[in-house]
Amino acid sequence: MALVTDARAHGRQPMVARGTDGQFLLKANQRQFRFDRVHDLSPSGTGIHLPVALPVNTTVTLTYTANDWHVTIPGRVVWTDKRGEQIPHAEDPVRFRHGIYFDKADSNDLQLFFLTLKRYLDDH
Repeated sequence: MALVTDARAHGRQPMVARGTDGQFLLKANQRQFRFDRVHDLSPSGTGIHLPVALPVNTTVTLTYTANDWHVTIPGRVVWTDKRGEQIPHAEDPVRFRHGIYFDKADSNDLQLFFLTLKRYLDDH
């Protein structure tokens, strides 16, 4: 049996986001998904749950909007768990977990998004 090495650049912190004054959105393939379930977070990526299974290498944008402030960062799907997970009391009861890698095209926006998500998660 071969061991698989984790290729992540940064360790991930497990977290679950629920309820916020703002809104987290993921856009992919001309579709938009609000997400409030964040599985884990690092400076280079995040694990989130969506109501659909997106293909690996799908280009995405992640946006946080609150009042008149927003930050958007690009990313891509690096893995998808296509088994689905039952989420009790969720708007969409089956969710698919995704690994999203943050594109480093704009490091200022990346830092803002990461700190915003981290602060929100730390407060909840």
